[in-house]
Amino acid sequence: MNRILRAITLVACCVLLFGCGGAQEEDTAVKSEPAAAKEPTGNNPFAKEQQLIRDAKKLQGLLNEDAEEKKKAHQNID
Repeated sequence: MNRILRAITLVACCVLLFGCGGAQEEDTAVKSEPAAAKEPTGNNPFAKEQQLIRDAKKLQGLLNEDAEEKKKAHQNID
């Protein structure tokens, strides 16, 4: 029971941290994209889904970069 409570607490803390942090990095990533790179959404019924996929790829890239930095920092500790 104690392990389950710790796991639930850990997951709740992670959700709070991911929900609160990183807004500044996401804003700069979105602002740095040129306006010409966006596709026209006139008659495209899947425009929202396509934009969500592009946003998810950008977010995954940011997370991968952060993970690499943390991995290198962890390796440098040893």
